Amino acid sequence: MPFETAELFRDKLKTKEAVRAADAAAVPEFIALDTPEDLAGLDWRLGRKVIKSRRGLAAKDLYMVDTLEDARRVVARLDLSGGHYELEDLVTGRIYHCDSVAQDGKIRFTSIGKYLADPASYAPGSIFGTVLVSEGELSKRINELNESVLSALGIRDGTTHLELFHTPEDRLVFCEVAGRPPAASSHR
Repeated sequence: MPFETAELFRDKLKTKEAVRAADAAAVPEFIALDTPEDLAGLDWRLGRKVIKSRRGLAAKDLYMVDTLEDARRVVARLDLSGGHYELEDLVTGRIYHCDSVAQDGKIRFTSIGKYLADPASYAPGSIFGTVLVSEGELSKRINELNESVLSALGIRDGTTHLELFHTPEDRLVFCEVAGRPPAASSHR
């Protein structure tokens, strides 16, 4: 995978910028979080926000904040230098994943799963897993979103793990994607 493509699968902010620019999928409102002043870049009247590492794995360095004041307290403890964090609107709904194998620019295999629990609320000792979704209109829509996103990111060959939200309003909203096989993240 060329470096430029790999970077789109590693940096969550660059991923969302590319997905939005290509109109490949709906994405939550988001901004780079490089200074405490950046916190004012999203509309706090719209509800809860997520501060997360742009390159982090699993739910490491992920903070859910309800107010601008809460966000300021979290940011005061973080090193914002070097473009490590982003801020985005929280999307509510069920979380799904779509794992793929791409070869020669074509999706050759996909597997869709619905998380049994919200991954952000996972705690050691709790139940965590997925149920496969292989049929129906929702499966078709998730496959279409997956193909659109992967095309926008320019993958030619490799495995991917894409996550998305299915909102109560029946919208599909892109969350993030990694250029890796499923379950290959580190929980250190």
